Amino acid sequence: MKYFSARSIKNSDFASDDFIRLNNCGAFIDTVRPVVTKRHCGRSDYQLIYISQGSISFTINGEKKVLGKGNVILFRPGEPQIYETTEIGTSFYWIHFTGSKVAELLDFFREFTYNIGDFYDFEEFCIDAVKKYASFENAALFCAGRLISLIALLSGIIELSQKQSGKKQFENVLLDMHTNFDIWRSNDEYAAMCGMSKSHFIREFHRTFGSPPQKYRSDLLIEEAKRLLARGFSVKDTADCFGFDDVFYFSRLFKKSAGVSPSKYKK
Repeated sequence: MKYFSARSIKNSDFASDDFIRLNNCGAFIDTVRPVVTKRHCGRSDYQLIYISQGSISFTINGEKKVLGKGNVILFRPGEPQIYETTEIGTSFYWIHFTGSKVAELLDFFREFTYNIGDFYDFEEFCIDAVKKYASFENAALFCAGRLISLIALLSGIIELSQKQSGKKQFENVLLDMHTNFDIWRSNDEYAAMCGMSKSHFIREFHRTFGSPPQKYRSDLLIEEAKRLLARGFSVKDTADCFGFDDVFYFSRLFKKSAGVSPSKYKK
C-alpha cells in the first residue's frame, strides 16, 4: 500500500477567510488492509474524496452506503466523516480545503456523491500539489488556482453526467416522438411511459430538454415537415403524414413555429 500527503503542512484542520485555500491532500493507493476514518464531529473544512478503484463504505445518518470506482464524495464542515475501505486494492484520493467562497463554488454539488467515471485530473491535482508543497515557496497560491479550476471542471462533468442520465429516463418517450409522427399522445401517456406522475414528467422533461414535452414534439414535427416540403411533398400530403385532418390547422401551427406558411416555405 502506498500513502502520500503534503506532510509539510502541520495543522490542516481549520477554516480560512481566504477566497479558497488548500489545507491538505493525498491518497491511499492499492490498500492491503482496511483504511478507517472516524471523525464523528467532522472537520472545520471541506473534503472531497475520489475513488479511483475498489470501494468504500460510508456511514450516512446511521446507514451504511458502499460506493465504488468513479464516485466523488463531498463532506462539508461539521459533517460526520465515517468511512472505511471494503476491498483490498482500493485506491482513493482526498482534498481538504476551505475558504470564504467555497460554499458558492460548490453550489452545484447537491448530492452526497456523484458517479462521474474516470477523473484523472483529480488524481493529478493531488500528486502535483504534494510535490509543490514540498518544493515550491508559493505553493499555497498556486494550488488555490489549480483547485478552482478543478472544481470548475468537476461542475461541468457533473452537469454533463446529469444531462445524460436525465435523457436516459426519457428514452421511450423520445423514441415514440421521433418515430410516430402521426400519433398524438397526451402528457399523461408520456408520463406513464416513464413511470412518473404527469406534473413530475413535465417538470423533468422541461429541465432536461429546455422546453415542455408537447412543444418539443411540435418543434420536432415542424422540422420533419420542412424536410418533406423540401423534397417536393404537397402541403396536404405533409399534413396527412403527421395525422392532421385539418390542413389549415397544420398551416397555422407551421407558421407559428417557422415564421412562414408551409406553402411559402415550399416555394
